[in-house]
Amino acid sequence: LILAGSADFKEVLFNSDIFDPRLAKAVLRTVDVSYGMEPGFNQAIELANECLSNVKLVQEKRLLQRYFDEISQDTGKYCFMVQDTLHALEMSSVDTLIVWENLAVNRLV
Repeated sequence: LILAGSADFKEVLFNSDIFDPRLAKAVLRTVDVSYGMEPGFNQAIELANECLSNVKLVQEKRLLQRYFDEISQDTGKYCFMVQDTLHALEMSSVDTLIVWENLAVNRLV
């Protein structure tokens, strides 16, 4: 559990009688964020990155960042589209394969 918020609210909440002691045992880190709503949530994830290194969301974010880095550096070590990907797989030149879970493509071999 990561407690995030602005100013002292998170510490006041954590130390209050309202905060369930069972949750207090699960708090890994407290972080200060500058934003509210979704931007604040994203900032909290970034600030608590080392605590969350095994969380699937963080792992996926790192994987996609690596992919976009390859594209921006124009290394040629990336492909997209079904045909290009299948061709790379057939040549055994794929290191990491990222597939959208709702991909509606079937291939019979």
